[in-house]
Amino acid sequence: LSRQGLDWLLPLVPLAMAAFHYLLARIVRLRNPEDRLLYFALAGTATGLLTLPVPIWIKDSWMTPAWGVEAVILVAVGSFFNRRFLRIGGLAILCLVGYRLALIDPFAARSAGFTAGFIARPFLNLRFLPQLIAAACFGLAAFAFKNLPGLPDGERKFCGRLWLAFAVFLFWIANLELFGYFSRLGAFAESMKWPFSTILWSLFAWWLFFAGMLRRNGRLFKAGLGLAAATVLKVMLLDTPLLRGQGHGYPFLLNLRFLAPAFLLGALATAAFSHARLGDGERPGG
Repeated sequence: LSRQGLDWLLPLVPLAMAAFHYLLARIVRLRNPEDRLLYFALAGTATGLLTLPVPIWIKDSWMTPAWGVEAVILVAVGSFFNRRFLRIGGLAILCLVGYRLALIDPFAARSAGFTAGFIARPFLNLRFLPQLIAAACFGLAAFAFKNLPGLPDGERKFCGRLWLAFAVFLFWIANLELFGYFSRLGAFAESMKWPFSTILWSLFAWWLFFAGMLRRNGRLFKAGLGLAAATVLKVMLLDTPLLRGQGHGYPFLLNLRFLAPAFLLGALATAAFSHARLGDGERPGG
């Protein structure tokens, strides 16, 4: 096919194979519904085949968000047409997206060495954008499991777990982006990654607190508590010793060595005040 200039046909081959296996799975379900092993084997094979066109069509860092979008589409289609194996397939592909976000894409992006113009800015660059889209797919899947019709109550539980996964992966890639940016600057600027990361951790903890309170989601709220405790330990055990003496030459209190923990205290105070105003039935459960 490549020698004949027909490369565009290559991704269509696994798509056709996936459609064929889905058809076989449907036939098995109609003719012999007791044979669940064969049904899920065919449906799982079809879902696996659906992942193959992405690396053929798309290369490098955009592969992961493409898989994430595919997973969200499978969840949505499985909801509208009441096909459980499609929804399970979407969740399986999201596991692949999570693996790449955790162990591959952030490190590959840091070693790519983008340095020019728009690309050199933290978060506003073509290294971080594909990772952000991939992480956002977990939030979109959570929204789908929460709001789309045709889902049994037993599957609604995935909503909270997917929101938590979205928060974890967003926190992970944002930290790696921040640390990578300041590490490339070198010299004095490199030490600024510690107070800026404290501000980032405080923002995430504050967001998890309020998301947990608004949604009455105990997992998100407890994640916020854990992150806040980790941030306090980070300030005491890392930021304070590493930034000792870094505030010289700055006005009193107007330096990141002071402002970063002050920002943390402000986030904790607003979250505590808001939580205290909630009634017993309004507080996040779990």
